[in-house]
Amino acid sequence: MKLLRFGFIAMLLLMSASLCFGDIYMKQKNHTDGFQMMGQGRPEENNINEVWITDAGVCTQNDNMTMMMLSQEQKMVMINHQEKSYVEMPMDIGKILSQATEGGDAEETAQLHNMMGNMMKMEVTVTPSSETKTIREWKCKKYTVTIQTFMGPITQTIWATEDIQLDKDLYQKFSMAMFSAMPGMQKSLGDIMKKMEQVKGVQVETESTQTMMGTTITSKTELLEYKTGTAPQGLFKIPAGYTKKSMPMGM
Repeated sequence: MKLLRFGFIAMLLLMSASLCFGDIYMKQKNHTDGFQMMGQGRPEENNINEVWITDAGVCTQNDNMTMMMLSQEQKMVMINHQEKSYVEMPMDIGKILSQATEGGDAEETAQLHNMMGNMMKMEVTVTPSSETKTIREWKCKKYTVTIQTFMGPITQTIWATEDIQLDKDLYQKFSMAMFSAMPGMQKSLGDIMKKMEQVKGVQVETESTQTMMGTTITSKTELLEYKTGTAPQGLFKIPAGYTKKSMPMGM
């Protein structure tokens, strides 16, 4: 579930920012309220994420973890800095399922693929507003986005700015490469991307409410910094001394 949720967030991120004559750097403040699910409590989370979007890939990192999407290798790398470990997986979720179910019962394998296909089906509605406000130095416009997913509905209030000039080539490259390979996304990806284009510019502030298994999860993402330049060398290298692990099923 965490991988799917992280992947979906990455897709929305890529759909809100793109290449502007160089690599893109974004610094974001992320907050998620604490919640209870299936008898277990999750404390609130607060992170400062740094994001680089380049021709080589996308890297999102904070003090606890790093996620890399590598275009040439067509794989994702999840790095746990607390455990000093990492896992690698194909961008093609179908390959992950095939590896996980290799040698298993054919009927159960087919059911798992079908379930994953249903999980990735989404319906998106974007409602622009005439309401505007200035956040930091950016003049922003308000949008309401409703996303119907297998795990439950998501409602977002997005404040986006067109003060930053954009070229959409890069986000299309990565979002298409990653999400067109996911079961169930082939039919809906084009429609989702077309609808999300109604959100003009870069998302500066996003408040999300998600209902999942009877639990409401609220979160907020704020853009602190946006710039273009050259990504640091070694950005996509795994830190020395980190141990490679197999991907847990809970991912």
